[in-house]
Amino acid sequence: MAPIVKDLARVDSPVQVTKSMARTMLANAVALSFAEDGDNPARVSNVQVLDDGQHIVGDVRYRLDGGDLRYTWYGTAVGGDGGWAYLFGALPEGS
Repeated sequence: MAPIVKDLARVDSPVQVTKSMARTMLANAVALSFAEDGDNPARVSNVQVLDDGQHIVGDVRYRLDGGDLRYTWYGTAVGGDGGWAYLFGALPEGS
């Protein structure tokens, strides 16, 4: 079962999402779901914003229970409640 995390985009449309915003949302989504209190341990690289902001993909490295975890995450924009959120799922290794 793949972990799924989410974060809110403070935009009126996914087309407004920049690479910098995507990097921040992905780091926050992963950190808030897996990290302990304190500094955000998630480090994001290779971020791409695809399909006019409808999708985001990026690699995330973070420490959990003393281990160094690395996954590629794929996110999709979901509208609702007058805004946009991104649901991210960790892809299987080798994807």
